[in-house]
Amino acid sequence: MMVAVAACISQLKWLWFLRPRALSDFESFDMASRGPWGSIVVLCRAFRYFRSLVIVAALVTVLSSATGPFLQQIISISPKPDPSATGVATTQRAQMYDEGEDNAQFGGGVRSGPGLRTKAAVYRGIFTDEVPAFQPFCSTGNCTFPLFDSLAMCSKCLNVTDDTRRLGDQGTKLPEKSGHWDLNLTYSLPGDTEVDVRTRYFDDSLQHGPALLSTSSVSTTMSKSTLGISNPMLALAIMQFPGVDRDGYSGNYLKETPVVYECALYFCVQTYNLTVVDGKTRTEVVSTWYNETDPVLDLGDNWHRYLERPTDQPTPEAPEGGDSTFVVVGGTFNTILWYLGKTLNGTALSRTAVVGDDEEEVDDVLEALKRSQDIPALFGNLTTSLSTRIREMSVGAENGEITGDALAMVPHVRIRWQWLSLPALVMALSSVLLVATAMATKRSGLPVWKNSSLAVLFHGLGSDPGADGGDLSGHRSRASEMNREADGRTVMLRRGEGGWKLGSGSL
Repeated sequence: MMVAVAACISQLKWLWFLRPRALSDFESFDMASRGPWGSIVVLCRAFRYFRSLVIVAALVTVLSSATGPFLQQIISISPKPDPSATGVATTQRAQMYDEGEDNAQFGGGVRSGPGLRTKAAVYRGIFTDEVPAFQPFCSTGNCTFPLFDSLAMCSKCLNVTDDTRRLGDQGTKLPEKSGHWDLNLTYSLPGDTEVDVRTRYFDDSLQHGPALLSTSSVSTTMSKSTLGISNPMLALAIMQFPGVDRDGYSGNYLKETPVVYECALYFCVQTYNLTVVDGKTRTEVVSTWYNETDPVLDLGDNWHRYLERPTDQPTPEAPEGGDSTFVVVGGTFNTILWYLGKTLNGTALSRTAVVGDDEEEVDDVLEALKRSQDIPALFGNLTTSLSTRIREMSVGAENGEITGDALAMVPHVRIRWQWLSLPALVMALSSVLLVATAMATKRSGLPVWKNSSLAVLFHGLGSDPGADGGDLSGHRSRASEMNREADGRTVMLRRGEGGWKLGSGSL
């Protein structure tokens, strides 16, 4: 392409001199035909050559020097994941939760509670900041899965400190008493719930009192009115007294404003968007729903708990044989309710509490609740851990397996059309230049000399005035005629009175 542009510049040189022009223009055109630097010189003198197409030719020459990087950017090759015919991607969904317990244990005898792994899931959720997600099987390290539903455990907690009131008018100063005396307080929480706090002092020194109190003895309307959760499995009121725990023996419950949370634990169904990228699992909960109308089950009840997806909720595609009905076996429901109630109910004493001659063992779960500065996050970890355990128990169960796409990295070639703009512009201008130069040459009747050196010698400034110079001028206008004539001519560069001249010579 640039060969044609250079030829056009050389031909435009002859067209330029069809009228009287400065001899230095001959050199300018010749330099422009050799490359970008000469073309830049011509463009800097655009006011001088604006009547010639050489401006367009010089612009094309300069722009063409930038087409290389543009052409390199047109094709982009990058590895992207594509479904692999040999890869395997599977994960689990839980449509039923069954610990394998029946309700006979609630009639008397030893209550063992749920399985050890379920208990471990409870402790893992309470004692760790990050709960590991359920790990799918992905043979290639990059997998995608369709949206799917799974039975899960959910929680909701709300800080109701600002809406909590202490009943009575004890003021903020401890009464002046000697010996042992009791200070009993009652707090009113949102949702028609009252919580009693019992403390003991010796003179003005705190001897026994809670740094944390967690109780499920709340009104049946608390969860619905405060949290918007009807019929939860377990509702709790949690009160923290960090100031009392910090002050030790000088702790004053009358001055202390407790940090109060109301929480609910309930079974739900979650829709998951699961992907594996570079071996790392990413689990996103797209939506969550639960059965608001299902009644609370009493201990010893053999009913199963059913969760039916509402008709106005979009249903992800279920595996073959699966449906949108999820079941918590009655015995399992009662077992997990009893165990969580036993685990999360209780009091963590202040650090200076006096318990008599015997040492009182610290309950680790209640200690974790006492120290937690983010109760909603703690309960979120607890329910996430239990949800993972529920899915683990569905391994091998009917309708429990979800199949996804295992992706393999495959090179993808992409054409970035925007990088074709400059090469296309240069090509278009070159084509226009070539056609315009050819038409101008035809109209002028000028021979197609282009960059021929013989044309300069045969049709130069006139006869050679140098000594022994001879005359190279003539009527030969075609390049072929000049070539034949040049084959029969002998020339020599001599230094005469006028300086160096190229004239006739003999071998």
